[in-house]
Amino acid sequence: MFGENSSKGITSYETIQQSLKPSEAAIEIVQVNEYKNKLTGRSLYMGMVLKNNSLGVVDMGYADTINNSISIFRSNIIDQKPELFIYPIAWKGIDSSLAGIDRAYLSLDGAYHQLSINSIKDKSGKYILDKYSIQFVGNIKDIISVKKDEDKHEKPKTAFLIGNPLYGTHDLIPQLPGTEIEVKNITATLKALKLTTTTLYGKEATETKMKNIKSPDILHIATHGYFLADLSKMETNKVLGIDIAVAKENPLLRSGLLLANCDNVFDENYHSTGADNGVLTAYEAMTLNLDKTDLVVLSACETGLGSVKQGEGVYGLQRAFLIAGAKSIIMSLWSVSDEATMELMTAFYSNYAKTGNKQQSFAEAQKIENKIQKTPSTGELL
Repeated sequence: MFGENSSKGITSYETIQQSLKPSEAAIEIVQVNEYKNKLTGRSLYMGMVLKNNSLGVVDMGYADTINNSISIFRSNIIDQKPELFIYPIAWKGIDSSLAGIDRAYLSLDGAYHQLSINSIKDKSGKYILDKYSIQFVGNIKDIISVKKDEDKHEKPKTAFLIGNPLYGTHDLIPQLPGTEIEVKNITATLKALKLTTTTLYGKEATETKMKNIKSPDILHIATHGYFLADLSKMETNKVLGIDIAVAKENPLLRSGLLLANCDNVFDENYHSTGADNGVLTAYEAMTLNLDKTDLVVLSACETGLGSVKQGEGVYGLQRAFLIAGAKSIIMSLWSVSDEATMELMTAFYSNYAKTGNKQQSFAEAQKIENKIQKTPSTGELL
């Protein structure tokens, strides 16, 4: 679960420290340039661990080593318990500083945005999820406002759900029938709990209708996500109807969601008329009307990815939906099976609609899923 506040101004570490309980910690992981009498050209990850009575700094190691390890971890997530090797490289230093802590507020930087912390296992084989509750924040200064809202658990009343858009007639993009089943099951769960729901499937799941939504409490989108990682290898001037040169300059154009009738943009002769083309870029998602939306769920392949900028988080769908006004986001960091997603989401929504507590509901759903799955499905968590 990822949440970000728009709090501005200067907040001192002392103010944050005073807000923490003895069993709580604020953790900020930052990527910094190494300096040894001069800049070395390498960067490090440093972790600041703030408790109500202490402040510690952890040297996590060189960024290139950690970034490469996270990349390998993601690539091999289904093979031979890869979560075991990532712990000593990317999390042990922080974990060693959290004795007596059962709740942590965590702000990330760099490639850590692409790592599901909760899916890591420590040396004893225990998931981080089972050791303490983590609340992700955009910046640790947001902890003040987050803590003020923690006890305000308003139950959702409205939900807007999109599943299995009809991508086109050219069969260029595989349909996702499992997402339609997912959305129908979730809709049934929410309706049974008296929520007002709107659902779009197939040819009705258009970019235009998506752009016309008006701050539902829940926005759930189950479709393909995309991320253009390396535009330098592209042999054309355009990709997904976007000029390569423009996309290189604006990372928010390099990730997005595929909606109905989007397959025309995969035609190299396609020329945009200015109308919606079925591809909702992160840049466009920023303008959605989500000012009163409590939760956005992006149930799609790798929707959590985006361009990583040192010190600036992830420029992608995550940032876009937060800028649009969403209070919290659940999204995928890697591909998850339809069955696993359905089980996770059904358990989550059932509890969330009853209690209004997103954080606890999602954590409980993840714990149930971890007992069922052989590999962690918590890539859904950001």
